[in-house]
Amino acid sequence: VVADYVVVFAGFTVVVAEYAVVFAGFTVVVAEYAVVFAGFTVVVAEYAVVFAGFTVVVAEYVVVVLNILW
Repeated sequence: VVADYVVVFAGFTVVVAEYAVVFAGFTVVVAEYAVVFAGFTVVVAEYAVVFAGFTVVVAEYVVVVLNILW
């Protein structure tokens, strides 16, 4: 009976170790997604800066046109 428990416990330990490996892999994947999302956020911020600059240029053109019309 004790030997059976030892075998069961050894099998359980192996299963726990396998779950630990899977969880570690999952953690790595989550970290990779975090890096990708951070890069995506940087790109969005850069587009926001470009769009802000574009908006300023459009506003300047509007001012010039209004000055010409007036």
